[in-house]
Amino acid sequence: MEKFPNVRAVVLDRGLREKDPIVVRETTRLHPSQRFRLEADVFRFLASLKNLRHLSIRGMPNCVPSDCVEECYRSLSRLLSLDLGRNYIGPDYAAAMSFLTHLDELTALTVFDISNDDHEGLMPLTSLSKIQKLEL
Repeated sequence: MEKFPNVRAVVLDRGLREKDPIVVRETTRLHPSQRFRLEADVFRFLASLKNLRHLSIRGMPNCVPSDCVEECYRSLSRLLSLDLGRNYIGPDYAAAMSFLTHLDELTALTVFDISNDDHEGLMPLTSLSKIQKLEL
């Protein structure tokens, strides 16, 4: 990433942008399929930010297909903090949480359990032994 080689933190929060009237006006003109959402290409781009250590994807629409979930989490392996909010990467909660356990450098994690009939609460994340700040 030539323009921002030292980027250490990225916040992707749709809620922040929805407060801007220009963004709201332009976004309403777009078909839902044209609006920004989390896809595998976004994670490949984030992986290109070699100094990225902090990522927030709270409130972002998620369109990562199940066959790309592992690659997306693997691209985040250098992160020290991750804020998922109520989001998780991919269509399958259990798979997403199992891949999350491989981010063993995390010292801060925010993930809000979106319990429903599909799963029985937040899965154990015992392999994340470096966690110092945990928001559930």
